[in-house]
Amino acid sequence: MKNLIDLFEKDKDTFKEHVVNKLYDIAKNNIEEKKKDIGNSIIKKKGKD
Repeated sequence: MKNLIDLFEKDKDTFKEHVVNKLYDIAKNNIEEKKKDIGNSIIKKKGKD
């Protein structure tokens, strides 16, 4: 955590880029998980019919 604060103090642009990239990765992973969940639930529903 401290190195993030140091980075922020030294170079705000790099810090922002780092944070944006992290958030993007998290969002992308969440979207992939949701796609899997939706795909699995569709497969389960088809199996019940």
